[in-house]
This record gives sequence, C-alpha cells and structure tokens, in this order.
Amino acid sequence: MFRSQTIRIVRLLISLLLVALFAAHLLKWASIPLLDRVDKILYDYRLVLHADDQEDSRVAILDIDEKSLAGEGHWPWSREKMSFLLDTLFDYYGIRLLAFDVVFSEQDRGIDLDAAEKVLHQVLADGLGPEQGKAALHSLLTGDQVFAESLRNRAVVLGYFFSPQEAEKNPGTIPPPLTREVPAALANHLYRARSYGGNLQGLQDVAAGAGFFNTPFMDDDGTLRRVPLLIQYQGALYESLPVAVLRTLMKGDEIGFDMGMGYGATGGDERLESVRLGELRVPVDAASAVLVPFRSHGQGFRYLSATDVLNGRVPREALSGKILLIGTTAAGLSDLYPTPVSSNYPGVEVHANIISGILDGKLKSRPAYVQGGELIQVLVLGLLTAMLFPWLQAGAMTMALALLCALVIGVNFALWGRMGIDSQLATPLLMLLSIYLVQMFFGYFHESKRKQRLGTLFGQYVPPQLVEEMSRSDEEYSFGGESRKMTVLFCDIRGFTAISERLPPAQLCALINEILTAVTKEIHAAKGTIDKYIGDAVMAFWGAPMPDPDHADHALQAAMAIAEALRPIGDAAMAKGLGSIRMGVGLNTGVMNVGNMGSQFRMAYTVMGDAVNLASRLEGLTKEYGVDIIVSEQTKADAPGFAYRELDRVLVKGRREPVTIYEPLGSADQVAAKDDQELETLAQALAAYRSRRWLEAETLFQALSAAHEGDALYRLYMKRISRFKETPPPPDWAGIHSHEKL
Repeated sequence: MFRSQTIRIVRLLISLLLVALFAAHLLKWASIPLLDRVDKILYDYRLVLHADDQEDSRVAILDIDEKSLAGEGHWPWSREKMSFLLDTLFDYYGIRLLAFDVVFSEQDRGIDLDAAEKVLHQVLADGLGPEQGKAALHSLLTGDQVFAESLRNRAVVLGYFFSPQEAEKNPGTIPPPLTREVPAALANHLYRARSYGGNLQGLQDVAAGAGFFNTPFMDDDGTLRRVPLLIQYQGALYESLPVAVLRTLMKGDEIGFDMGMGYGATGGDERLESVRLGELRVPVDAASAVLVPFRSHGQGFRYLSATDVLNGRVPREALSGKILLIGTTAAGLSDLYPTPVSSNYPGVEVHANIISGILDGKLKSRPAYVQGGELIQVLVLGLLTAMLFPWLQAGAMTMALALLCALVIGVNFALWGRMGIDSQLATPLLMLLSIYLVQMFFGYFHESKRKQRLGTLFGQYVPPQLVEEMSRSDEEYSFGGESRKMTVLFCDIRGFTAISERLPPAQLCALINEILTAVTKEIHAAKGTIDKYIGDAVMAFWGAPMPDPDHADHALQAAMAIAEALRPIGDAAMAKGLGSIRMGVGLNTGVMNVGNMGSQFRMAYTVMGDAVNLASRLEGLTKEYGVDIIVSEQTKADAPGFAYRELDRVLVKGRREPVTIYEPLGSADQVAAKDDQELETLAQALAAYRSRRWLEAETLFQALSAAHEGDALYRLYMKRISRFKETPPPPDWAGIHSHEKL
C-alpha cells in the first residue's frame, strides 16, 4: 500500500509540474515553441473550417493579372491609361469607391507615340530652336496632371507603404497623420516605421484619402494572420488602407480608441482594445492588429481583369455601386502572401477581407479576459486530471481524456463560432495529453513491475486473472504471515489406490494430470489459490493473497463445479473398466494463518490452523456419509445463497467442540419443492433421533430411504438407531457422533 501511494504521489507531483509549465506558457513567463506552432495550426484549421465561401456583393477586386499585362503592357502603365481607367470606372460603371493597393511614387515617363510624332512634325515644320523644341516635347509629359484631375473630387483612396529600414530619402509623400502625438499607451505597443514610400505630391493632394497597405506582422512560421490598422512614424499616427477606405465611405468620420486597464504584471497598464470608426467598433490587439477574417480564396470576392474593364468587356452591373480595390495577382509583381487559406494569397484580397469583416462585424478577437479564462481552464483541468488519473485504469483514463478533450474542443469552437473569440486550443489539449501520457507511462511500468513481482510471488498458486486483478489493486501483497477469515478446501480422489494398481505408470500419470487439471481449472475460475497437490489430493483456499469478501460462496461454487467437471472423466474411466472416479470435497470457513512457511531450504505459501484441519477432516467424512461435498456450519452461514441438507453433528479428531456438517444441494433458488419436503422430513427425523425417540426417528428415516433409494445417509442413521435400540447411548449423549479416530 505504501509503495502504491508513493507512486501516486510522484505521478501527482509530475502532473502538477506540467500544469505549472503550461500555465507559465499562458502567462508568457515561459515559452514553449511547440505549443505556439500547434496553436497556429489549430487556429488555421478553425479559420478554414468556418471560412465564408459566399461572395461579398459590396466589394470587388480589379486585378492587374497576367492577362492584363499581356494585353496592356508591363507595369506601371501610363498615367493617361490610369486616368482613362479611373474615368471609366466612375463615369461608366458607377463604382462607389476606388482604392489602390499600388503606389505612384515616380513621375510618369511614358510617351504617347502618336502625340510625339505630331509634335516632332510640328518642330521640324516650324523650324523651332532647341529650347522651343524642348518645351514642345515637355508638353507630352502631363500624364500625372491628367491622372490627378481624374482623382479630384472622387472617392479614391491611394496606397503607400512603410518600412522598418532607414532610408536616405523617402520617395513621394504620405497623407497627413491621424494625430501628430501618439498617446504613450498606444506608442509602447504600435509598430514603428522608419521610412516610407509614398505617392507623388500632386496625386496625394487631390486624393480623398490614403492608407498604408504593407503587412508587417508575419508570424514565426511565415504565415500572415493579422494586419495592423495603425502604424506610428516619427511620433505621428497613420491609418491602414482598409481604415482609410471605411473613413472615406463615412465622409471622414473621426477615429476613436477604446483603451482598457488591468494589463501588465501589476495590472495597472492601459492598452488598446478596439478602434471606433463611426458606429463601427473594431476589436484589435495592443498593436492595433486585427485577425484577418479570410474568406475562401477565389470565392469570397469577384475578380475582374483590368484589361477587360479598359476594353469594355465587363457588364455595368458587375461593378455598379461597389467598393473596388485595384491590386495584382501577377507573380512577377510580388504581392502574394502565405496565409491560413492559401500559400499564395493576393495582398489586395487581404485588405478586401478586412473591409468586409469590419462592415459585417465578424472580426475574431482575443479580449483581455480571455487569458484569465484560459488560465482558469488550464488550472481546473490540470488539477482535476492530476488528482483523478492516478486512480483510473488505462481504459477509464483514456475515456476520461476523450471526454475532457471533447469538452475543451466544444467550448473552444462555441467561443469561436458564436462569440468570435479566439481562445488557445493547443495549450489545454496538449496539457491533457501530456498528463495522460505521464500517467500511462508510470501506470504501465508500475503495473508491469507490480504484475511481474506478484507473478513471481503468487503465479504458481494464483490464477492469472487474479494476478491481473491484484496488480490493479492498491493493496500491497507479500508472503508475510497474517491471520484472516478464509475458506479452505480439501479434495481427494476416492478409490485412487485401486485404480492405480490397474494402470501402467505412464497412463496413471496422464489420468492424474487430467483430473488435477480439471480440478485446478475450476478452482482458478472461482478465484481460488492453489495451496498444494498432495498425491491425488488438492488443497486450495479463498481470501488470500487478495481479500475476497465472498470467499465462502466462491469456494462452494468451485466445489460443485469440480463434481460436474469430473463426471465425464469418471464415465470414461468406467467405460475402460477402471471403476468409478469420484472426488470427496471438504470445506470449512474460519480464521486461519496464511503466509510463506517452511524452512530455509524450501518455502510454500500456505494456510495453517484449526480451521484448516477441520476442512481436511470433513473431506475424510464424505465417504462415510456417501456424499461428494461436506461443509461446516460456518461455511453454510457465510454462503447463504445455497440450499443445504444437514448431515450430522460430529466431533472430529483434534477438536473439543462439535460441529454441524451439511451437504450443499445447489443454489437456493433452484431447489425443487420435493427437495424442500425431503429436508423438512429429515429435520423431523434428526430431531427425533437426537431426542432418543428411536421408533419415530426410525419410521421417518425408513420413509426417506424408501423415497430416495440408495441414499447412504438414511441407511447410516437406520443402522445407528438399530444399534442404539439394543445398546442405548450414555445419559449425557446429545446426538453428537464422534469421529475422533479419523
């Protein structure tokens, strides 16, 4: 018991250490890269599983794809062409807003060849000098002005990018910041840029808005999952392209910030929790990043080739009233990212997803209280399993693990799907699995060693299934002596000496082995322990080494099963002319000593005591009373589920006190009414016999003998009565028959 408790304490302590480790990971006190990696995989799985595959009718993407590059020439296109595209989109198609996921940081150097040819003819015809000819040629370079005029007074949002690298000179210009002073609570966590790439001043000045389109937050595995809505540069705050698009739609509504308290080690820090765009509330993390609500790639937004729009091959209704984002999927333009839904996901579609998610209010988030909930979950599950698993068998432990994992997954998916909350799934699952594996590891090796030790100690006495049961028990078993109330059985083959004289040694060994194997099998089936084989006899007991509260019942079941098992063997022996094979069985229940006994040369796990001797004496009486099984009154009292026939009150050798002996007839509910009548008559006969009413007793026993011809018990009593009628017993006789010579 002490050893098992020690093992359990060790298993508990290791499990608690695992709980502490996983809790530290949640609190960022320790880092377990495997957990982070698995959690990202599970995040991606949930995202893909719940991804919306319906097309958003509000947002479309104008794609500068390979088809467009083949049809319109390499990028960048001339500003005249971009101006024509802009006019076509607003004037012909009637789009609601246009946003560029590209930047126009350099002046247009493209020349319209037809116009250049006309100017060249004019210069030559008019004989213009060099300066006048140069001025005429400069008139061709007005594409940026034409493009700027197309931008003016239209809902167009330009794109630009920030860089973490220092630059000697920043190309282009960026829009005015949202605010020129970033609050400290924001500044401590926002992404800091060191340079930028902006649009031409003339274009930026006339645009309705502008936002950065770069995505600086790539996870450790190189996957894009979140995008910041705000970036700080030189102490000022700038908005992303999706925010600029939405603010332009809202006619420039002010942006607001919702801050929360209770962060940091002391709980006194303030951090950003959400961004307000008019009536829209956007949940973000401390760095203003949103979890991108990816739709299924190729299904969430309608893609239109830019060349098809330029050439009027797209119907008006395909673009009318839409928010249109211009970007590229062409491989050579390098705007593809690895994401949870695709390894080559267009950056322009990332922004489309964010705009759509904000409009629908379907952005996932990790509120501040989620970490506290995760910590409580880990502690509760960890402590529960750490204290429960050591007490469970392998099958029950596996089922408990499956149920707990199903519960964790169910709650996690409910939070994700119904409340839009991203809660860590890998941490509780891997913690449960880790505790399970530790418990299984210790349980397996402890049980294996325990089983091996018990097998070494008791394997030759105890059936394998009982050794298995002992190995799962908390009890410690040893050969040390102790006193217990147990049931012991002796059985012996009747007339075996006569049989042995008729068989050669080899056949005799085969027969005895067959008989003892059948007997042993029934004893083991009833959870008995073989004490020893004594020639053609077997000694067994119940109640050790493993306690058995039903030891009397099990011993009786074995005794009756032995009688049944020997019938076919006896029939076969009779057919061979060997004579009858019957087994006499004696059982007694009482307190006896059990343990490893013997000498330094040979030891045996056995039982000793007066109760053991009585069982041996009862086995010897079976032949005299003509029955197969005799049990003592104590065994009868401890096995009330059987019906019994009282045989006698006897005094055996080595005992001063008489004992009432019985023959078990079978299960109490199987005894027929005629058996009940016989037992009632027998009780009357025994009462008359013990009261010296010889004539009455003789009459009753004669009736029983006539009804049950061949029953040796009734003939035995008739002989006694005849003898007592001639020679009465002494005055102090109490109906007790002495077998002290046995």
